[in-house]
Amino acid sequence: MIWLAATLAMTAVQDGPVPYTAASPTSQERYSGPPVRPYEPSWDTPQAEGDAYMVTRRALETPVVLQAYDGTYEATPTDAEVVYQQGVTSAAMRANALMGPLDGLWRVAASDGTPVLELLMMDRGDGALVEGAWREPAAPEAALTSRRLGALSLVVRSGQTLVIDVDDPDGPARLELERDGAGWRGTLERNGAATAVVMAPLG
Repeated sequence: MIWLAATLAMTAVQDGPVPYTAASPTSQERYSGPPVRPYEPSWDTPQAEGDAYMVTRRALETPVVLQAYDGTYEATPTDAEVVYQQGVTSAAMRANALMGPLDGLWRVAASDGTPVLELLMMDRGDGALVEGAWREPAAPEAALTSRRLGALSLVVRSGQTLVIDVDDPDGPARLELERDGAGWRGTLERNGAATAVVMAPLG
């Protein structure tokens, strides 16, 4: 749960200390290792012919800004570096293939298309409880640091229905949704009012 809230907090500022409430259901689960471990190369992996520990890089002729970095001014990767990158990519792909259908970033929008919430959920796909966090979509003229965020206190999926409780300091909110193609459709109940919404994956 911590990494989800921290990811969204990268673009928001917490107004003050967050009081502790009842423990999250996921915090009471016994820890178990990931089904797919990160790639762990062996330190005694032999170097391929032509590999060297010291790689000479050609001098840069002009400054390169970070945003334009694409590796073109790097030295050609060694065979060991290629194997390592392939291992990392393969492990990530196998881990992602095991994740459940709710895993990832979602946007909740009103019926007129106006963004209402952005949700980041982790669905391990093994029947475990789904974890997540929410934040307000960025207003066109608002600073990113003004965005409000919080945790999803409960995510319950049963067949074609989905219920998400949003832990909002201004008052709890609940999403009650039904499967609609690749997304979900239903209502957002907040402060005694119900709004028709659609939840669709982002990216």
